[in-house]
Amino acid sequence: MFIIFFIEEKNNYFRILNLNEELNEKVNQRTEELRLINVELSEKNKRMEKELEMARRIQEAFIPKIFPFPEKIKVTGFYMPMHSL
Repeated sequence: MFIIFFIEEKNNYFRILNLNEELNEKVNQRTEELRLINVELSEKNKRMEKELEMARRIQEAFIPKIFPFPEKIKVTGFYMPMHSL
């Protein structure tokens, strides 16, 4: 009886070790996947920020610095680009 119990406990111990190793491998795989996705998102974010800056500059170029109106009419303009959407 004692020998059977010991063998079962030993088998359970090795099963737990094996499951623990498999779990660690999966966690490491997912961590690496997340790291790669994070790098990709960071690169896309930098590209998007550059595109937004370019759009801001283009929009500012359309707005005249001096309004060509007669002195009897006062016109002012204000443009504030959004930093992000």
